[in-house]
Amino acid sequence: MKLKLGNSGEMIAAIFLFAAAALLMCGVVAFGAEGYGVIRQNTQSDAETAAQYIATKVRSCDTAYGVEVDTDRIYLHEFYGDDREYDYVTELYIYDGNLCELYHDAEIELDDADGLPVIPAEKLAIEADGDVFCVFVTSGGEQRMVAFSPRCGYGVLEDGRAVAR
Repeated sequence: MKLKLGNSGEMIAAIFLFAAAALLMCGVVAFGAEGYGVIRQNTQSDAETAAQYIATKVRSCDTAYGVEVDTDRIYLHEFYGDDREYDYVTELYIYDGNLCELYHDAEIELDDADGLPVIPAEKLAIEADGDVFCVFVTSGGEQRMVAFSPRCGYGVLEDGRAVAR
């Protein structure tokens, strides 16, 4: 005797396939949510971003007399012309709770308020130690440090500032 499933057997098979597909979709969503949580935990903080931003800007001006640092401010010089007679400066400093950037002709005096805010930061501290500049950035209560050594070397001036030579 042969048992015929007919429509009821097809219906049970369809429900089974639907349930399997639904479980598979739930598994994909759960796996994706877990991966997203890991990615969110590994994002950079504002302090880390600010430190890397400063390091990138400093490395872009790593030429003789191109980098000058004070205890709380960085001056990046760009020279133009055959005799390097045109000097433009990019200043990086903290103002009003932000890391700010101010680009101007070296002959012009501007206020800190004239700079453009780049990223939130509370404190910028720079130390010249041996052959290395150490830049400490604090943002959101978190401090990050980036160290770099100008390829052209540097010297410390009488007033405590360091300048690439």
